Amino acid sequence: MTQSDYTHLVLVVDRSGSMQSSRVEAQDGINTLLKEQFAEPGKLTVTITEFDGAVNPVERLSSNPVEYTLEPRGNTALLDAVGLEIQSTGHDLAGLPESERPERVLFVVVTDGQENASRQFTFETISSMIQHQQEAYGWDFQYIGPAASAWQGERLQMRTSRNSGSARGVSKSWEALDRSMKTYRSASSKQEFLMEDDILDD
Repeated sequence: MTQSDYTHLVLVVDRSGSMQSSRVEAQDGINTLLKEQFAEPGKLTVTITEFDGAVNPVERLSSNPVEYTLEPRGNTALLDAVGLEIQSTGHDLAGLPESERPERVLFVVVTDGQENASRQFTFETISSMIQHQQEAYGWDFQYIGPAASAWQGERLQMRTSRNSGSARGVSKSWEALDRSMKTYRSASSKQEFLMEDDILDD
């Protein structure tokens, strides 16, 4: 049986060149989220992977808040980032005794653009991988991005939240994720992760 008070958060973060216009808001949002969530009751670990035209692991199963630095560059290998991180997280958790595995696994993809650089995975492959993790292990998947690129999350069969694409929209998205995670983690038994579909700048 898994640990009922243990949540593992996976953040797959876009650092492509277009993120430059909201770099500060995204970086601050990530670091505030981690600070807030590690202050909450219950066990938490976090994995962070960033991507541009390549995929770069930043932290794996960290049990402490980390200070993330966002340095935008390059293209958007969204599918490769998601596929490789599903595989890596599955490997990480499989290496733990069942009694030490998290009851809640929340896999969050945050991007401001559209796929244009992946070489290893397709939408169809990733959608199948996500469905398997949901059905076999109860993982929750959340996509966050501008309305213009929200179709990607929907096509991948993820819950999808849309923002305005502005710097303020990015800030509001991280605030919304923080609120939703607090509700998700505080439930007495595991429930589906829920976040608003439309994130307003107001």
